[in-house]
Amino acid sequence: MEDKKADIKKVLEGAGDPTGIFSDLSGKLKEAKSLFEKKDFDAAIAQSRDSLDLIQTCRKKFLSISMGYSVTGSTELISQISKTGVSTKEAEGMVKEVTEHVLGEDFEKAHEGIGKLLEIIKTLKEKQVAASKKLIDNLKKLIEDVKGIEADTSEADSILAKAESAFNAKNYVETAELVEKATESAEKKREERIQTVKEALSKTRSLIDESKSIGVDISKPNKLFKEAEEAFQNKDYTKCFELNTETEKVVSELEEAQIQKVMEVQKRKQTREQDGPAKEAGEKAPEEEETEEEAATDTESESEDEGIISRRFEIEDAAAEEEDEEEDDEAGMPEMKVISGDTGTEGTDAEQPASQGKQAVMCSSCGSIMRYIEQYSRYWCDQCQKYAE
Repeated sequence: MEDKKADIKKVLEGAGDPTGIFSDLSGKLKEAKSLFEKKDFDAAIAQSRDSLDLIQTCRKKFLSISMGYSVTGSTELISQISKTGVSTKEAEGMVKEVTEHVLGEDFEKAHEGIGKLLEIIKTLKEKQVAASKKLIDNLKKLIEDVKGIEADTSEADSILAKAESAFNAKNYVETAELVEKATESAEKKREERIQTVKEALSKTRSLIDESKSIGVDISKPNKLFKEAEEAFQNKDYTKCFELNTETEKVVSELEEAQIQKVMEVQKRKQTREQDGPAKEAGEKAPEEEETEEEAATDTESESEDEGIISRRFEIEDAAAEEEDEEEDDEAGMPEMKVISGDTGTEGTDAEQPASQGKQAVMCSSCGSIMRYIEQYSRYWCDQCQKYAE
């Protein structure tokens, strides 16, 4: 484009100022008239020929100037149109061709070339309007996509409004510049949000793994999470964000349900331990009403749930208490007084101080014979209303 401008400048400089030519022409015409009046016809004819040459020179200079300015104006217009993203290759080629004709003083071809150039520019203007509108439409779509992943687009929205005003004012170059600025802002916010989505995916993966460790069925959230990862790989960040959010919600709901279940089981266990065996003779303790199968099931469930609570809530005191109880059982409860299994009070099987085959144990506090509770493998004192320590 700079080369074309230099060629056009050369044309205009070559044309010069025609004022001096007019003065010379006027003088020659007067002299030719004077010679004619003196009947010096040969001299008058020669002077007239010189005048015609000047007229021709003047014509060429005017043509050069007018065509030079036409080419200059067209070149500037083409440059403006190219800034809106419209291809101006054909128009630039025609400008070069016309410039060469003007420099070669082939004004007829130059004139034809200028006519073609103006037609090309007319088409380019129509394309410029369409291109500017497309720029705005693409920007709007980009902003909507960025909003879809909950990114801040306030700056891009503000610039978009200015771009639309410039478009309505037919200032298409300013429109293109504003669209470019708004696009940069929106893309920056999108990249920032994409990074946030990456971090959210990582957090959700950890959440799923944690839920799995406390016994939550992760099949549904795991499926959703895989779909979210696939959407991320396909650069469908809006879908990825939606699926990841849904995954987090499902995991939280399942985890909450599991926690409630664990807490209910733990509560039932604590209630049984606090109630103890029945006080009145002939009345079975609540634990004794359970079948061996139910007791085994409860024990297994309680063991699993205690592990879940320990991992989820880190109940160190509960774990420590359980360890103390196991140590007492293994130590054989040294503080208890043991008497022969044949020693004991008479009565029904429910009133026997110990099961058949078990040694009778004396309470270290009151000296009463204690009853053995099969389910908990511990001795109970009816007098003191407590288990052996």
